[in-house]
Amino acid sequence: MGGHYGTIHVRTEDRDAVRSAVERLSSDRTRRFLIAPPIAGWVTVFPENNGQDPVISEALASTLADQTLIHCLVHDDDVFAYWLLERGRTVDAYNSCPDYFDDPNPPPRGGNATAFRHLLLDSEKVDELQALLDAPRFDFELERQDQFAALVGLPNTAYAYEYLQGGETEGVQRWKQFIHVPDLAPEKSARRAAAARERTEWKALQQDGVLLLDETGGKVVHKLFVKIPVWAIDPASSAVALAWKDYSRGASAVTEWQRFSPPLWRSEKWEGVETECHAGLQFSPTGARFAIQAPNCSKIDIWDGLVKHRVAERVFTGTITTMTFGADEKWLFVVVHSQAPSTQLHRLALGPELEDAVLTDEMLHFIQIAPHPGGRHLAAVDNFGVLLVIDTQTMHVVNQTWIKETNPLLPETLREELIGNAIEKMQGVLKNHLSATALDDYRQHSARHFLPKDSIHTCSFSPDGNLLLCGTNNGLRCLEWNGVLRCPEMQPVPVQLQVDAEPVTSDFDSGAAFVHRLVYAIGFDAVRQRVLFSGLEGKITFAELKSGRTGDLLVVPGRIPLTQLALTPDRSALVATAHRRVARSNKRESAHFQIWNYAALCRRAGLEH
Repeated sequence: MGGHYGTIHVRTEDRDAVRSAVERLSSDRTRRFLIAPPIAGWVTVFPENNGQDPVISEALASTLADQTLIHCLVHDDDVFAYWLLERGRTVDAYNSCPDYFDDPNPPPRGGNATAFRHLLLDSEKVDELQALLDAPRFDFELERQDQFAALVGLPNTAYAYEYLQGGETEGVQRWKQFIHVPDLAPEKSARRAAAARERTEWKALQQDGVLLLDETGGKVVHKLFVKIPVWAIDPASSAVALAWKDYSRGASAVTEWQRFSPPLWRSEKWEGVETECHAGLQFSPTGARFAIQAPNCSKIDIWDGLVKHRVAERVFTGTITTMTFGADEKWLFVVVHSQAPSTQLHRLALGPELEDAVLTDEMLHFIQIAPHPGGRHLAAVDNFGVLLVIDTQTMHVVNQTWIKETNPLLPETLREELIGNAIEKMQGVLKNHLSATALDDYRQHSARHFLPKDSIHTCSFSPDGNLLLCGTNNGLRCLEWNGVLRCPEMQPVPVQLQVDAEPVTSDFDSGAAFVHRLVYAIGFDAVRQRVLFSGLEGKITFAELKSGRTGDLLVVPGRIPLTQLALTPDRSALVATAHRRVARSNKRESAHFQIWNYAALCRRAGLEH
């Protein structure tokens, strides 16, 4: 993905007048601005949403009718555009790639260098400017904007509101003299107060013995990256193995594995395990073996868990996306993408009398696999949120099913009509551009994508194998496994228990707001028959299978989302990854590795431990 840059330059030395005009702007999509001091005769305005909306410059020009404005825009590094406005109206406009958005009637490219003669630093360079505007497409259109800005004398064009607010201010002229509209002082004060309350809540949880451990990975080489915890629970001891993946350093980072053991949960070095930087860790059901994924995501080392000895190494040509041991520990199942065929599910033999096998598919991309405790089947979730049943002996798909949407936005008949008409229209267009095979692939993708379903994101089995616990885009859905096996092919499977997740609204930089109920992680307390799940809502929700009771086990201070969650086999602790998403900023907050006292959480929620 390329960069997005948008700046509005006003030909004046009077920043107060520009600020007054900006303060009078009213827009549902753009409410925040940075304004630079006068530089070389220009006052530059940086609207939020990367300055991509020309409506803002039009509104500003109507207020500053006696001034000249130039709105410069780079979109995804693929398009450079500008609008020259004088006396409140557009006198020239330019788009280096007018058909970029597949408009059936794209506007002309435009670009009249003569209109800039009175603005050029050297009025004799009109032809040079015209040649720049007429030049073929640049690999990075930011380079064209840079040359345009140099000819006209526009300052600070290679920046945008979000980048500046995210701390990317190196090279910005007179950054310390920028002002923000509106004044952020009240907002900053409120944030400081909220942060103070949050720190108090965290401290109380630690003092009360509820939060046993909260650790971050420390500093990174590049500020746009964070360290992510890679951890797994050893089922033999309930200890947790942890290392930190530093994506800013790639394979050059040296891995040091830590181990946290109950009941004290103190950090100690995981002796005997030496490996390069890693991307994943998985224990077998008894802890007799474990697998570590290499940093390039194409190699797996298999270790003997008792003697800490590497027993096998497997290398793939694609990217490993997930791996898991079979329930009987005879196999390691590995999903590999980005090769031909596009998806491969490998069954790796862990004994000399066993044989490897592979399932391949050109269309389906498995995002998760869960082995059934009986050993005969795998539950697999594809990239469309559809559930597949795979026979581990034959490595064939024996059933496919899905979960019917529980909170539809449209009546089913209207939805089917709208989607059917849209697909038919799209296929009518595509048949002139795609081969018969490619068009058939499109039909298959559409059929899976547009099912009226609760898309599955994650799944796991209850220890007895009777239930498949699914985290969907709408909440928790529990399926009877025999019902999944009996369900007719590509039909909705009956749901035994459903618990909708608390909705979370995400406000994106584009101004659009989306409501999410996606479940990221599921844990299971077999003793109490209690499902635990978490997502973006920043809490752990419980669902009692026997009574149907649901509620909050934990509301995380600051509502930091928990993206990973697991209960230790001895039921003493919940292990989690907490990672906050910062909206409207390029800053990346550190991920947290946490260990919670499960008994204490149960007491606080009024639950039996």
